[in-house]
Amino acid sequence: MKKSMQSGLVAALAAALWAGLTTDASADVYVSLSGTGSGTSWADATNSLQGAIDACPVGQKVWVADGLYNTGGRTNYPSGTVVTNRVVIWKAITVSSTNSDPSATVIKGAWDPVTTNGPASVRGVYMAANSTLIGITVTNGSCGTNTSLAGYYYGGGVYCADNTTVVLSNCVVSGCAATRVSAVNAGGGGVYKGRLYNCSLSGNLAYQGAGANSSVLSNCTLRGNTALPLPAGSLNPRGGGAYGCTLYDCTVEENQSGENGGGLHTCTVYGGTIRNNACTNGNRSGGGAASSSIFNCLISGNAAYSGGGAYGCALSNCTLMANLVVTNLTTGIYIYPTGAGAAGSSGLTNCLIVANTNTANNGGGVHGSTLRNCVVLSNVCLNGGSGGGTHSSTLYNCGLTNNATYGNSGTVAGGGGANGGGLYDCAIVGNYSYNGGGANSAVLSNCYVAANMVATNGMASTAPTGGGTYGCTLTNCTLVWNTNLNANGGGAYIGTMTGCLVASNYCGGTYGGGFAGTGTDKANHRAYNCKFLDNRTKRGGGVYGASVYNSLIAGNISDDGYGGGAQDCWLWNCTVVSNRLGIAATTGGGLYDCKAVTNCIVYFNYNSAGTINNYSVGQTSGDCTNFGYTCTWPAKANWDASNFTNDPRMVNWPARDYRLDRGSPCIDKGLSIGWMTDPADVRRKDLDGVPRVRGTGVDLGAYESVPPPVGTVVLIR
Repeated sequence: MKKSMQSGLVAALAAALWAGLTTDASADVYVSLSGTGSGTSWADATNSLQGAIDACPVGQKVWVADGLYNTGGRTNYPSGTVVTNRVVIWKAITVSSTNSDPSATVIKGAWDPVTTNGPASVRGVYMAANSTLIGITVTNGSCGTNTSLAGYYYGGGVYCADNTTVVLSNCVVSGCAATRVSAVNAGGGGVYKGRLYNCSLSGNLAYQGAGANSSVLSNCTLRGNTALPLPAGSLNPRGGGAYGCTLYDCTVEENQSGENGGGLHTCTVYGGTIRNNACTNGNRSGGGAASSSIFNCLISGNAAYSGGGAYGCALSNCTLMANLVVTNLTTGIYIYPTGAGAAGSSGLTNCLIVANTNTANNGGGVHGSTLRNCVVLSNVCLNGGSGGGTHSSTLYNCGLTNNATYGNSGTVAGGGGANGGGLYDCAIVGNYSYNGGGANSAVLSNCYVAANMVATNGMASTAPTGGGTYGCTLTNCTLVWNTNLNANGGGAYIGTMTGCLVASNYCGGTYGGGFAGTGTDKANHRAYNCKFLDNRTKRGGGVYGASVYNSLIAGNISDDGYGGGAQDCWLWNCTVVSNRLGIAATTGGGLYDCKAVTNCIVYFNYNSAGTINNYSVGQTSGDCTNFGYTCTWPAKANWDASNFTNDPRMVNWPARDYRLDRGSPCIDKGLSIGWMTDPADVRRKDLDGVPRVRGTGVDLGAYESVPPPVGTVVLIR
């Protein structure tokens, strides 16, 4: 009996507790414009929405029938303000349309007829902590302009007490305004604060966040909202769609800002789409978003003066596509827009930057940004802009493909893939420009530069330069299959390269199939420990007009008979072998007009007839002179006794192993120079990375011989 009584007591207590935790639907209140009762049921519906809210117990629900609710109002919400609110949900209750259908249930505020936001303004809804609004349209609301409290000039449509407990679900907020007539950061034309689910914010106006300000939004659409400046223009409008918000899987489209952040400003975004937004005034940035953190988003079709897609943002796993940098969208006046069709002054990780355009300046894809593990594809600069893919940016492990720059009659375009900045472990493939098809004036390390091209590119001049790179500093890079159709440098034009492979590049112009310097400034255009293989042009098949150290120059072709391997170069410790001349060319199969050749091997080079022809002789101004400590054939009249003509005895030169075999006459026969033993000098090692001096002296050519091991070898079976 005692146990039975205890069980019954526990059950009774549990039932009482459950009753206290559940909502009593009988306490809900019902509203209909045709109602005449007190709101206890639909049959007894009241016609006063505010009266129903006042009567509803905490934790209960107000049910609202279809209709336009545009009368009444209450002030002092937020506390201390005199702006009128059409509806005040001042306690923790839920206000919902009958079928959660916002199209038929509308709360309408009012704009001040003179100033939009002013003394006659009526906000749509004020919501207190822990309140909820479901399935209702709020329209035509506006707020006041008194500057003493934020409640006057934030939230033209809906003002929420916080963005943690106040909820709007399946609502529409449209045609509301939070503008101002003084220097105040008026914001949230549609909604201020609150947590919004599956809502639509459209056609709202404000200074900061025309659609939403300081809100948290999930699966919402922000469309056609506009951030307007002060009439006096003293402050910059920001965030046509949203300002200071957190968004999850939202669509932000067709919003605009008079200045920065056409779609978003100072927001955090997870998933969703940011498209077709714009900054409409000149010299403004971030058509899609500005100063925001964005993850896993599609950012497309946005436009601005700088950063058509994004500006000053951190982006991860995003696609930036078909964004545009343009002139003034309001006036159409040309104001020389600046960088970044896709993104400017941003950090991008694991992003795809594709088919963006800069109409008149630098950075078709990205400008002034840092990229990691990104793909930069098919972006373009028009009218003389530089950096079709990126401009003045730093890239790590990125791919740049099919980007382009196009010049005009007065401006030279440069860097089809990248202009300026630094690129590390990147692939630069298939880009196009006037100067530097792959890269221009940049620093490249461990990069693959292939199949890029330069051509006249719409210019009246016919001197495009650097099929692969122009004016770059390259370290441990590969330059292959690049093309210059018109002028100098198939692989690279001017700059410095260290430890690079330059192979199978073509120059259809004049100088330097692989690498072209200027000839007049050889000291500043240098190649250290490089391989120039199988390149082709008219003059200087491998190299033209540069200083070359510890390098292999082999298999290159000069079609005009001016240095199959090199023309007009200074060479130290180079191996120049297996180069040849093209059609009807007879002299300079290896070298032409090279005036300083020291510690080199120049052998097994040919003229167009297949006859050994290692260097130019009998030329009025193109003879090779000043050979020193060099192995070549034939002997030159009156040359220095340090030179000789013996077979250099390479390991297997027909099979392209140009290292010195044991017993080579080139071992220890070179001139030792201070840089060979300087631990800080990149030239101290040979082409295999072996210290340059290993025996009694330095070896000739690009490779230092490696002596056999000293001692007795014992074989144990």
